[in-house]
Amino acid sequence: MNSFGKNGFVLSSGKSIKTIMPQQTIWDIISAFPDEEVQVPTIPAGIYIQEAEELKNWAEEDKEVLTSYGLNPMLIEEIPVRADAYRVSQSNWKKIIKIKGDAEKKLCKKLPEAVSLHSLLVLC
Repeated sequence: MNSFGKNGFVLSSGKSIKTIMPQQTIWDIISAFPDEEVQVPTIPAGIYIQEAEELKNWAEEDKEVLTSYGLNPMLIEEIPVRADAYRVSQSNWKKIIKIKGDAEKKLCKKLPEAVSLHSLLVLC
């Protein structure tokens, strides 16, 4: 059975969903997750974010019932914050991947010249 603990919503599996405390930022929460609890997304980020926003709307309609079963209402309020953090993280990740790809292309163009210069320096 799921329950609410002082640090968030505890699932029956024993895993917990931490709520954002006033002195914390969403990045503090994300950074604090142990590596073994981090999951690889199985659906595209855009779809996940859209579904999270829809979930927020549905949860708002059923908020009274959900909270009567022990759901922390802050979890509902935090959905847009978490979705936005995911959106920003995905955007930053794509930017890093593009920068790495551009750097690899430049390296491939310059590599023959670099190998030639290296050979010249080593042989002299």
